Amino acid sequence: MRWRRTIVVALAGLLLVSGVGTAFAAEAAPAAADEAAAPDLDAVKARVLERIEDRIARFEATIAGLTGVPGVVAEQKVALAADGIEIFEEAAADVEAAGTIREVLKAYKSATREFKAHAKVRRLYTHVQVDIDTFTRRLARLDAAIDRADEAGYDVTGAVAESGAAAALLDEAQAMLDAVDPSQTGTEVMAALRAAHRTAHEGRRHVKAGLRALREAITQEA
Repeated sequence: MRWRRTIVVALAGLLLVSGVGTAFAAEAAPAAADEAAAPDLDAVKARVLERIEDRIARFEATIAGLTGVPGVVAEQKVALAADGIEIFEEAAADVEAAGTIREVLKAYKSATREFKAHAKVRRLYTHVQVDIDTFTRRLARLDAAIDRADEAGYDVTGAVAESGAAAALLDEAQAMLDAVDPSQTGTEVMAALRAAHRTAHEGRRHVKAGLRALREAITQEA
């Protein structure tokens, strides 16, 4: 009888480390007391499919709530929700076709891992675009201040040079971001996004340097 106890305990351990194992472990634990008992495949499938349906329902609610809302944040949340629906619908089919509990849990874990990879890309893509938009607005305020200072007779040469450098870098960052397909995942996509992010922040540093140069010009001539 010891071999049966070993199988049940090993199965409970497998369920605990899985994405859905916490919920099922509570059901599997009493089986250790009844050595002949074991989790039922159909019951496990039903629980996993219920979780998948719940996730898909949340994705659908996100799409319904944000479709048509302007801005990159809403746009990428809707796109990520659409990714999630596709991923978990495929997982549901895999769960239904599974012949063992291990295959059920593997299908759910694989879908969760794939969705996290998509979320990572879309969130960084959104962050970079928000940064570019923010730094571009700051650059516009710098340029307006330069124009006012120039009209007042101050030497704005240094500030103008920094503004030009910032504009070039922000344009470059936008071009780099536009070349990325946020529906893709992988190390190359993440590397491209990080490069665009670094370039945008280099542009930001020139905006700040332009503001300093403008303040110094005004202070020196005051």
